[in-house]
Amino acid sequence: MAIKHIGKLKSNSRKVAVVYRTLPGDPYSALIVGTESLTDSEHDILMNMIEGPVGQNANELAEAMARTTLSDGSIMLARFHALNKLQKIATNQVIMTPNTTTNVPLDELNQIIAEQKGVALEDLAIKDTSSPTTTTATTETTATLPTGEAAPTGEQALQTKILLNRIALKQMQCLKKHNVYVKKQKHYLLLKNQPRRNSLWPIGV
Repeated sequence: MAIKHIGKLKSNSRKVAVVYRTLPGDPYSALIVGTESLTDSEHDILMNMIEGPVGQNANELAEAMARTTLSDGSIMLARFHALNKLQKIATNQVIMTPNTTTNVPLDELNQIIAEQKGVALEDLAIKDTSSPTTTTATTETTATLPTGEAAPTGEQALQTKILLNRIALKQMQCLKKHNVYVKKQKHYLLLKNQPRRNSLWPIGV
């Protein structure tokens, strides 16, 4: 049986759950959560959800995470974001492992899905389900969900987009801080390597 949303990192084979296969405006990046970073309770709830109908019927894992509560009553997607457990990564650095014998690079899987749907790779990213252009997709999702489960509403989709924007903003802030740090380090090294003039030494000597 093939299980969706499960993979591993190409660099070290650590297991991950793929929250978003692609990101809006960045089809070559995904959002993941490393299973090793989770507590035992978080891990069990996540894996049970992924392997169950809710996770397997979800197009993107984030849709199911936004409807799943943790043991403390918090929403899984928002809680993992607040705890910095969601990580942006290049799609070619993730290997999907639907079963013990299959390994598919995420970037290749995305391309296959895009071709099957007849859309560009950029159009795979989640869109606001309140938009008229996504009414059909919303109806299809509702039909495949188990009894008692509702498809994500326009408000839920909007909250998901806001969450993604916050993640992107935080990453930009971290990058800006890093660039400032590097610039300061270069300036420090430049001053350090400059010859110092002794004020007591005669000029011209």
